[in-house]
Amino acid sequence: MKKVAPAICFFLIFFACTSGDEASMILQVIREGAGFAEKHDIRALMEYATPDFKAQPGDHGPKAVRGILFRAFQYYGNFKIYYPRPLVDIGEPKTTAVATVYFVILRKDYVLPDLKALYDDPEGWIAAVGKKADIYELELTLTKKNSRWKVRQARINPLKGMPS
Repeated sequence: MKKVAPAICFFLIFFACTSGDEASMILQVIREGAGFAEKHDIRALMEYATPDFKAQPGDHGPKAVRGILFRAFQYYGNFKIYYPRPLVDIGEPKTTAVATVYFVILRKDYVLPDLKALYDDPEGWIAAVGKKADIYELELTLTKKNSRWKVRQARINPLKGMPS
């Protein structure tokens, strides 16, 4: 469960946006959603999961995710989410997407300097952060319906080495 909690927390930062190109929409909702996760707003986060959402590993559905988020937020307390630019692959037709996010969740008082400069350099970001914290790779499968992106599946893996 400890490995699933950060993924669930972070997957929920992806939610709807109604204008702009699809990849930009997903990148914007990451920034907005990180704020909801950092504020521990479970209700706002869960609005953007599909009814059949599954968190992997463990095949956790929406009801279980609410409990996991509650416990994760209690465990982490005040935290900050750090991540470089996510990798986004929009499907055809443009109603599905897969996003890969490398991230770390750290207590709010723990600062990693100079990460903003590495936002557009995921490999450099991973090399810098990997020396100081455990990084996770999160793969999200998203579905767009009625102009809204929702997360259908989230899979987390601890990052071992550099991504290919």
